[in-house]
Amino acid sequence: MTIENMIAVAELVSLAPEQIVLEDNIRDEAELDAGFLASIREHGVLEPCIGYRNDAGEVVVRDGKSRVRAAREVGAASVPVYVTGRERTEQARVVEQLVTNEHRAALTAAEKVAAFRQLELAGLSVTKIAQATATDKATVKASIAVGKSEAASYAIASRPMALDAALVFAEFDGDTEAVEALMQVAEDDPESLAFYAERIRQDRANTAKHAEVAAEYEARGVRILAADEQGVRFTRLTDAEDDADEKPAIDPEAHAACPGHAVSIEVYRGGEAVTVTAWCTAPENHRQRWSDVPVKQVGPMTDEQKAERKALIANNKAWDAAEVVRREWVASLLTRKTLPKDAAAFAATTLTRHAHLVREDGQGYAHKWLGVEQVYASRNANALAELVESNPAKAGFVTLAVALSAFENNANREWHRQQPEAAAAYLSRLAAWGYHLSDVEKLAARITDEPEAA
Repeated sequence: MTIENMIAVAELVSLAPEQIVLEDNIRDEAELDAGFLASIREHGVLEPCIGYRNDAGEVVVRDGKSRVRAAREVGAASVPVYVTGRERTEQARVVEQLVTNEHRAALTAAEKVAAFRQLELAGLSVTKIAQATATDKATVKASIAVGKSEAASYAIASRPMALDAALVFAEFDGDTEAVEALMQVAEDDPESLAFYAERIRQDRANTAKHAEVAAEYEARGVRILAADEQGVRFTRLTDAEDDADEKPAIDPEAHAACPGHAVSIEVYRGGEAVTVTAWCTAPENHRQRWSDVPVKQVGPMTDEQKAERKALIANNKAWDAAEVVRREWVASLLTRKTLPKDAAAFAATTLTRHAHLVREDGQGYAHKWLGVEQVYASRNANALAELVESNPAKAGFVTLAVALSAFENNANREWHRQQPEAAAAYLSRLAAWGYHLSDVEKLAARITDEPEAA
């Protein structure tokens, strides 16, 4: 007998509830509803349970355990049971319970995760589990990944959570600090979970890359500027005499011998971008190139400067993380069967009011989102135009993708500082279409969560 072909021949028996053996269940044992108990007390168990006989000849109920429990609690005399020739393996039990319960009150995400994990441990492959439970393979695979993770299993069992959200916790399994932070986000602002997860990823990568680059400079004897320390760019200093006709900037190689020579290292976008800037913390060893341009403060920052810099760094990191999450969301938007109702109006406004943002060399995101290779073979080569020519039904998607790409190509860290009109036009529209703006994106779009005054 196989899981897919279970025997359905049955005999109806009536047993005292205490004589019935209850099989293990994938669903968590819920408290019996008072109304349900009252009904069983008044009418008895009307719908037969389904079970089988074990090797000892006992009747084991697989489907209807709540009815048996209720009958025991109210003292019912008997319970009707269809006794069938069931497949009695652990695999068969879990599969049957998955299918049966899912077609009643849906199983919780945690219950399904635990069930799929049980089936995997019982030896079923992802493909076999998907076939037996009529579930797509991606869901089965993700469920098993969650089930294998202590952090993800706890997260999905402790609060309502979608499977993709629980997968985030699986990624950080073993990192107590990260898991605790994400659990707090899941409780306070669950829609921001993807953003905070990306922030943690990038912080990790940035820290590792910073240590790598810093080690290279320190090995060459170059001091790393402290985070709260200021210096003067050596390009603003000269070793020429005061009355010299020309005052060239200090040569970088020559300045390396200066006791005040130091570099600052900025790593961002998950370690993909590194900026190293040379500074002089002893400008008194040189002369200023321009007497009318004051040399800024060197040495430790003031408390106010520290606070400003801390806020700027935090917002810059937040923006980098938001870029990744936002662009993934836009990509998913363009895979929908239908576009937002006002997509055409948004695209038209972009191509007119914000026409200065639209450039052919800035359509890279559109190509990526639509899965089209960007070609520069000739002046007339345009893969997006060819997509529309070959499939006119894609015209709306291409137009919207080009408009969205125009904004993304111009979006940068300065948006949260300068709050340009383009930021408000773009980000507020994404929010209207269902994208959850992070705090730094709200700042860029000039959106506040504070209620307006009456």
